[in-house]
Amino acid sequence: MSKLQFHLQTIRLLQAKITDPNIQKELENACDSIAHMAPEIIDQAWRKIFNVCAARLIDMENPSHKECKRIYEERIRTYETQFP
Repeated sequence: MSKLQFHLQTIRLLQAKITDPNIQKELENACDSIAHMAPEIIDQAWRKIFNVCAARLIDMENPSHKECKRIYEERIRTYETQFP
């Protein structure tokens, strides 16, 4: 799996947990932006994902937001080991 695929898959995992159409759209916008990133800056894609999470998925009383936080943290750790 490439770095690009890993990032896009991360967004899809987050989208699967969210029902809010506005957040879905923001994640889709991040996906589109990441899909067009040059390979030499693809590591910066985490910032785009983080920005959506930090702005929109902040209610830790909401189980889907809490699950998205877990997914994000797990995926970034995995990324760091797979793509040192």
